[in-house]
Amino acid sequence: MGALLHLEPQPHFPYDDLTEENAELLQLILANGELVSRGHIAAEEVRPVFKIGHQSILRAGLRLDYDGSRGEAIDKGAAMFEAMSAMVNTTPSASSAFKLRDIGAALDGAFDDTWVRDYFLDSYECFKNETPVAAEVVRSASRLGTSMAEYAVLGAAISRHFEIDTIEAA
Repeated sequence: MGALLHLEPQPHFPYDDLTEENAELLQLILANGELVSRGHIAAEEVRPVFKIGHQSILRAGLRLDYDGSRGEAIDKGAAMFEAMSAMVNTTPSASSAFKLRDIGAALDGAFDDTWVRDYFLDSYECFKNETPVAAEVVRSASRLGTSMAEYAVLGAAISRHFEIDTIEAA
């Protein structure tokens, strides 16, 4: 009989990258749109950072003219990250309500488009450099064409950055 597959807990995710074992399994899970949808909805129900962050990311993307298929890819990547994070880190750090409000407002328009664009680009570079395995899982599991897959990675990257930026200081 085959062994049961399960994700190993990664309490330091999203700071630490995915383990290779988790990455292999998450690539299969996140390639299924229904599982992403369920995981993302569940994550947003229990972690306000994802619900607030996801909506702020989508509105900010529209401000930067990421609409149509680019906006859909960003949305998909953010949902994939939320599901991934909730699956491997079941005991996340608490988010600061003040930081959630401030960064959400900044993405929603409190700052100019240059600030938002820089936040998006910084998020993308950090995600690719600090958690390259997680970035590749999103890229591959998104099942989008090459350029659209990078927008999914961007969505995941911004969601990760938003989560890290809003964690309550210990």
